[in-house]
Amino acid sequence: MKERILPIISIVFFTVTIFAIAFGINFGKIRILSANNVKENNQKVNEKIAETEEIVSVTYPTAIKKMEETYKQYTEQKEKYNELTSMAKKSDIYETKQYDITYIWKKTGTYATNRNLALGIDVKKNASSLYDLNFTVKGDYIDIIPFIRELEEDSEFMFRIYNFKMIADKTKNYNVIIANFTVKDLNIDPSTIK
Repeated sequence: MKERILPIISIVFFTVTIFAIAFGINFGKIRILSANNVKENNQKVNEKIAETEEIVSVTYPTAIKKMEETYKQYTEQKEKYNELTSMAKKSDIYETKQYDITYIWKKTGTYATNRNLALGIDVKKNASSLYDLNFTVKGDYIDIIPFIRELEEDSEFMFRIYNFKMIADKTKNYNVIIANFTVKDLNIDPSTIK
C-alpha cells in the first residue's frame, strides 16, 4: 500500500503544479499566480521601470535645466532692477513727473470728502525750485489714518509724507483731530498754481 501512495501523491502534486502554472490558484490568503499572470505583472513592472528611467534620465534633468535658466533670468532681471532703482532716487522721480495742482486738489479733495474730512493745502516753493505741499486735515482720527494711507499708496502721486503731526482741536472739545504733514520736492506746473 505504501508503494501505491507515493506515486499517487506524486501524480496529484504534479497535476496541481501544472494546474497552478496554467491557471493559478487562490486558496484563502494564499495566491499562486499563473504563468500568464506572472508574465503580465512582469511586463507592468518593466513598463514602470522604463517610465522611471525616462523620468530620471530625461524629465528630471530637463526640469532642473529649466529651473536653473529661470533662476538665472530672475537674477539678471533683479540686478537690472536694482541698478535702475539705485540710480533713480524717489526725489528724482518727483522731479521728472510734473503735477497739475488743480488735479492734486481734485483727487485729494475726493479722498477727503469720502472720509468726511476738511482739507487744506498750502503750496510753497522750496530752495531747489520744486514745491512742497503742506496739508492740514481735520476730522475723526479713524478717518484721517485711512486718508493718509490712500495718499501714500496712490501710485499716480507717489507721495511720501514728512513732518506728520496730529493734535486735538481744542475749540471742538477735543472731538476733532487736526493732522499736519508735508509732501516735499514736487515738480508742479507753475501755471496751475493760483
